[in-house]
Amino acid sequence: MIPKLNSQDRAAVAGMAAVVLFVCALSFTASYFERDPTDSSAQSSGEQYSPWWSYSAVWETLGTWAIAIYAIRQFSEGRRSSDQVFALEKKQAELAEKQHALARLQHIAANQPKLVIRSISIDESPERLGIFAEGHLITGDIVVTNTGNTDAMILESGYRFLITSDALPMAPPLDRVDTLLVPNEPLLAHESRSVDVMGEPPGQEANIIGMGRAARWEIYLMGFIRFSDDTGMERYMGFCRLFVRDNGYNQLGGRFVPVDNPDYEYSD
Repeated sequence: MIPKLNSQDRAAVAGMAAVVLFVCALSFTASYFERDPTDSSAQSSGEQYSPWWSYSAVWETLGTWAIAIYAIRQFSEGRRSSDQVFALEKKQAELAEKQHALARLQHIAANQPKLVIRSISIDESPERLGIFAEGHLITGDIVVTNTGNTDAMILESGYRFLITSDALPMAPPLDRVDTLLVPNEPLLAHESRSVDVMGEPPGQEANIIGMGRAARWEIYLMGFIRFSDDTGMERYMGFCRLFVRDNGYNQLGGRFVPVDNPDYEYSD
């Protein structure tokens, strides 16, 4: 029984069969009609013509057809085996690709990017009037570090200085901010980036900023960063740092410390 063939195999087999049939027909015809039955010389000599089934061409034809059928069967089996091998290799390749994607996701899940504010520094005001001086712009820099083991793509970010004598509002006042990190640029794993920052000049409260709640005036540096990991998942981090003077009254010393408020200080 000849197996089922697809359209390409059927066309190949049909062509092969046509060629075999044509060759066999020529051979049989040449053998069967190679002598003329009306030949008087053959009749006078008493020579008889053999029946058609006794001709070698007939058996050659049958043998050729048997070989052709066997060849067709082998061709079909070989083609089917090749298709099965190809399908198996394709499935193995797809499985390997899925396993690679899963391993990548597991690696990212275990090694997410993590952005932190490494340090904040403020430039001294002119003539060493203090860190903050009335009428002088606040300038300095922030160092942002990706402490994770995978890259972070920066999507949006911003910062601002807030000088206030009141407590922090319930929602971070980040409606008006300056850009912190350039968007659509990656922050590589373990990379640190220093960014210049600037704030509006303080007023008469400049000399008592950061001396504690008794002095009433505080200055905060706050902001946010929206970024994505290697899978495209968006993440957020927010920061809010309160300036505290060294020893309470040191005009040229101090540092920014994180506030204890999860609405301002957080990291996904």
